[in-house]
Amino acid sequence: MVLAEREDELGFLTSLLDEAIEGSGKSALVSGVVATGKSVLLDVFAQAAINRGTLALTAIACVAERQVPMGVMSQLLLHAPLSPAARREADRLLAVVPEPDTGLDTLTAHAMSAILLELSEQQPLALIVDDIHLTDVASQSILSYFARRIRGARIATVFSYSEQSPHHNQECAAELLRQPHCHGLALHPLTPDGVARLAARHLGREAPGALAERCHQLSNGNPLLAEALIGDYLAVRRTRPAPGNDELFGSADAYGQAVLEYLRRSDPQTARVAQGVAVLRSREGVARLLGMCPTVTDALLDGLRTAGLIDGDGFRHPAAAGAVLLGMDPTERVRLHQAAAAQAYHEGRSASEVAEQLLIASDCTAPWAVGVLTEAARLGVSQGRLSYAVACLKLARLGCADDPVAAARLQAALLRAEWRINPSICSPYLAELVEASHAGHLSGDDTVGVIKALLWNGRFAVARDLLLRLDGAARAADRPSPSALCELRLIIRDTYPALADLAPAADDGAADRVMQPLTSQRRLDTLRTLNAVISQEGGRPALERAERILQNAPLQETGTSTMLAGLMTLLCGERVVQAAQLCDALLAQSAEGESRWRYALLSAVRAEISLRQGSLLEAVEQAQEAMRAVPTASWGVSLAAVRSTMVLALTSMGRHREALAQLNMPLPPGVSQSRFGLTYLQARGRVSLATGHLGSALADFENCGELMVRWNMDVPSLVPWRAEAAAVLLEMGEHGRARKLAEEQLAQAGSHAPRAAGSALRVLASMSDLRRRSEMLRQSADLLQGSGDRYELLRTLVQLTETHHTLGELRRARMVGRRAWNIARECHAEPLVDALALDPVPSESAEPTEAAELVQLQAAPTEAELLLSDAERRVAEMAALGYTNREISNRLYISVSTVEQHLTKTYRKLNVTRRSDLPSLVMAPTGS
Repeated sequence: MVLAEREDELGFLTSLLDEAIEGSGKSALVSGVVATGKSVLLDVFAQAAINRGTLALTAIACVAERQVPMGVMSQLLLHAPLSPAARREADRLLAVVPEPDTGLDTLTAHAMSAILLELSEQQPLALIVDDIHLTDVASQSILSYFARRIRGARIATVFSYSEQSPHHNQECAAELLRQPHCHGLALHPLTPDGVARLAARHLGREAPGALAERCHQLSNGNPLLAEALIGDYLAVRRTRPAPGNDELFGSADAYGQAVLEYLRRSDPQTARVAQGVAVLRSREGVARLLGMCPTVTDALLDGLRTAGLIDGDGFRHPAAAGAVLLGMDPTERVRLHQAAAAQAYHEGRSASEVAEQLLIASDCTAPWAVGVLTEAARLGVSQGRLSYAVACLKLARLGCADDPVAAARLQAALLRAEWRINPSICSPYLAELVEASHAGHLSGDDTVGVIKALLWNGRFAVARDLLLRLDGAARAADRPSPSALCELRLIIRDTYPALADLAPAADDGAADRVMQPLTSQRRLDTLRTLNAVISQEGGRPALERAERILQNAPLQETGTSTMLAGLMTLLCGERVVQAAQLCDALLAQSAEGESRWRYALLSAVRAEISLRQGSLLEAVEQAQEAMRAVPTASWGVSLAAVRSTMVLALTSMGRHREALAQLNMPLPPGVSQSRFGLTYLQARGRVSLATGHLGSALADFENCGELMVRWNMDVPSLVPWRAEAAAVLLEMGEHGRARKLAEEQLAQAGSHAPRAAGSALRVLASMSDLRRRSEMLRQSADLLQGSGDRYELLRTLVQLTETHHTLGELRRARMVGRRAWNIARECHAEPLVDALALDPVPSESAEPTEAAELVQLQAAPTEAELLLSDAERRVAEMAALGYTNREISNRLYISVSTVEQHLTKTYRKLNVTRRSDLPSLVMAPTGS
């Protein structure tokens, strides 16, 4: 250790030494709490004495040698320059063995003092003993006798001691201080400036101000602790040259060792109190835990505070508590945690506080332990502390080894908790829970949870069996709650429609009348809205209800199933913009939580939203991120949905080989009986169409449609299978069947599904004459622009470009082609980028220079693209197409005032004064 902020004390001791050299013997007794720098001060003083020509005799007392008679005196005389006669006398005296725990007789003390006094006549003498309170009894008797006889000699004696030591001898200290030539010197903790100077000595001018300030906060100026913290900083700086304030000391290994060293030097009672604080994480209740006198305990706590270990209610640094606990005997540590748990329970503390102590002790033997752990787990799940809840349930289950019913229900609770972390963890014990349900050990609600897990994993045969037994598998008192039955029925109806005939009957009214947690009510509401949209029984009110639930409930209170149902409702209702905004907000919150499964599910939904927005590359990346977040086994039958998103995006990007590779990967059983199988059929059909396998593509789309009709979820916004099949039939030349399917989809979509309607119009336009085709494609583009799907809009614009060119309308072809080319690049739709980059074949009436101009100008940005923001350009394009401000407001989900502001800025930037000037500027290339 480095001497810091002890210049005044050192000066005082050297002044006493100077007086002693002049023949006026002096004594000093240096006191202070453990680790305040007493030893360093004595070492520096010894060197100063030598520099003044003084003979310095030093000794360090310790606990290990306290029972060695004359141990300290032997150290002092070991290298003393004694005459041969004096050496023989000293050896004789050192060999004297006094009675245990008694001092020497006066004659022996007098003879030893005479040797030292004679030595001082030859050369001034500085006699220095560190930790005199640990000195053996014989040496202590001699030193006390000697210190009383140095007043007229050239001798200075300096002793250090600590009042916190268990071996503190108050009589020894009092005897020394009673002498008029003895001076007391108390060392105090370092000031902030002292810690800064200490840091500067180690680091030079590189010592940051934040380091010294934080060191003083964590050590209260205790030199031992402060220097350890500086050492930890140096260790961190070797790997991170400029650590931030939160990582100044890394894991604080040196600091933890310094804490243990401090306690080793202290009174065992002090160490015991520190252990109590570490176990309780608070100073409150330490006396009761340890069975100590409160007054004594408070005094020891104050000593720990002065020493810089604790502050306020606990340790100043988290590493201190960890070091103290690791330094304890394992058996004693467990015993203390058991005692702390019992104390917290009987004081009426929260279940979480009691459970934390039980978990550390791995103890569930108390008669109240299982109940406390179960309640703590329930609270942990509600707070998002999933790993903690799982640990509580596992320990509680150990306490129910002799009670199969309680053990089974705790296993069911464990299923619900672990499912939120990673569903694949639960697979090994699903069979065990099925057996428990058959044996009547599970409650009705527990059985419902098992059925959900079985359905997710595609184990439909086992799930069917439990569904048939649901009413009779549990005792009457444990029948499923109305809300649980209602929720299960809706989940089966919307996600596993092949089992709809086995869905339990549920009384919706009873579910609403029963008092239930708000999260359960929200979950039920969102499932109802999803069911209403999928069954085409709900319109705008259902969508608005789902949006309100997601907007107004925090993530932790909403629940994963509620979020997914709500987002799926918005997607099926073609509220893609709102779904994207809400999903992004939920993803940001879930990234901070413990549940990787929730993050994975939301990432998968975000990928599907990106796909519906035409952001193809983002859809692939988000789906891949979802797959990386959790093992493949966790996805169950929903794996088909994640893969479908990737396949659809990759196919649209022209990456057919990668799409086929995804389709060649195995899927869990039961996918074909779930809603997720519908999008998988759509994705497989798209790949077949893109690679020229028309028969396979048509079979997939028709199979998808047959299932959707049979399952009563024939919603075009879910899967527009009719438009997909019609596109294949067009390629096959079967225009009649194609027209019929497209017209059916257009009628079914109506005004509430613009994406599906726009796709149907595009197919119908392909079978119409050129003039009619142009008008229908513009209507399709209008609908798809409002839906927010840039890729489907792009497909329409490509056809519209070809139509204008076929009609010889090259100026319009340039205008639409340029817009399509920009969208194709944004979407990473490489096949369409390449198609738009090909030289169009001019009609007979078109001049060759016009065709060349089209190719040249497709690469030039429009004036609007250079000057307008994205938001301003979207508003200007719709205004150019003839929309009113109110219509633009409704379609882009912005206020009329915002529309007016965007148009005002657009007029100013493009230097126009009226709306009729916009089409040529906004939609045609510069220079046209």
